[in-house]
Amino acid sequence: ERRMEGSRSEASSSTSSGVKIEEYKEEYKQAFYDLNAKWVQELFTLEPEDEKILRDPKSYVLDKGGQVIFAVLENVVVGTIAIVPFPDITIKGERIKLYELCKMTVSGSHRGQRIAQKLIDASIDWVKSHSKGQKTIYFLETNSKLHDAVHLYHKYGFQDTTHENLTLPSSPF
Repeated sequence: ERRMEGSRSEASSSTSSGVKIEEYKEEYKQAFYDLNAKWVQELFTLEPEDEKILRDPKSYVLDKGGQVIFAVLENVVVGTIAIVPFPDITIKGERIKLYELCKMTVSGSHRGQRIAQKLIDASIDWVKSHSKGQKTIYFLETNSKLHDAVHLYHKYGFQDTTHENLTLPSSPF
């Protein structure tokens, strides 16, 4: 796994025509599970912790002060990303809000249409609107096998991190 952290850079924010970004609705809950489980099971094993968040985003994301964002095209969910807050950390005496961006996926037939960028933009905007001006770090974990995802994250200014240069809590997801 790779751990990355960063903040918004000048990555392209071109949008897909007709794609709407929407916050969590109960009617999208199954799509959150289905889209994420599909890609994970194609490449990896769906772990028990994945099952928990995917089956119950209300308890594991929303009730903790986070959000699940959906990309919707013609009333069909084609992408998702979750934003999970972590306890604040202190670096050099400064209190910093910490959020994990996780469970991002775009359906196979809709990849390459800048939907992932739209999801990342929306998640960063959501975090900014909820962090009340406090310094914020976004982090995510990914697998080095996911070359397209790693490339996208680097475009957004995320950097590979190790526990030597930044200590972040372990993500259960």
